[in-house]
Amino acid sequence: MTRQPPRLASPVIPRPPPELARGLCARPGADPALWASAVPSRRAYAAAIPAHCPALTPCLAYGLTVPADRLIWGGLGAAERRAVTRARQRALDAALAPHPAAA
Repeated sequence: MTRQPPRLASPVIPRPPPELARGLCARPGADPALWASAVPSRRAYAAAIPAHCPALTPCLAYGLTVPADRLIWGGLGAAERRAVTRARQRALDAALAPHPAAA
């Protein structure tokens, strides 16, 4: 009998906040494929829409908590969200780093 490798747990994806229902992407007639498009011009258009969206802040906050994917969240693509996450982590690390005593 061969031993099976352990199964990796699926990441737990938080439920989207209810405020996203107010978003421009949730309105009737919105094209859901726009937020996942691989076409650069469509992605640029999708990234520009949230500038006028009433759900921008909760959308971006949610996008920073989900595993990186191709979707636009809060006007940012996956690479931009990873950069924000890294910058936040660096700021936190710097704030928690021991500082020499003031002379």
